[in-house]
Formats: sequence, C-alpha cells, structure tokens
Amino acid sequence: MNDWKKRRQQLQQLIAKDAILIQVLPYNLGVEFYTKEAFINKLTTPTKSLQGFEIIESIKKRNQIVKLKFRTNHE
Repeated sequence: MNDWKKRRQQLQQLIAKDAILIQVLPYNLGVEFYTKEAFINKLTTPTKSLQGFEIIESIKKRNQIVKLKFRTNHE
C-alpha cells in the first residue's frame, strides 16, 4: 500500500497539471486523451492492460512531462 501511495506521489510531481496525455489505440482506431488524474489512475491500477507500455513521444519542461504519447500491447 505504501509503494502504491509513493508511486502516485511521484507521478503527481513528474506530470504537469495541464499535460497532454495521449494513448494511440491499436489497429489505427484513433487516440484516447487522458487527464492527469485519469492517467495516474491507469498507471497505478493493477491490470494487464499496461503490458507492453511503449512511449512514442515525451516532452518535458521544467522537469515535468507536458506531453506524452504512448501505446500498450493489447495481445
């Protein structure tokens, strides 16, 4: 439980408040946008959906992520 809380705090600091967080969907189905909170929830919820998590593009300003484009392996 403490590791989970610590990870959430780290992500809160790492991601800018108004960051653009984009998941590229498989099979060219489009993209999905996340709010900072929804993205942190996605990353900290135990699930297999994050297997094969791949960062496509990452932009940082002042040591915080302001844009992140990623995909996951859905096999």
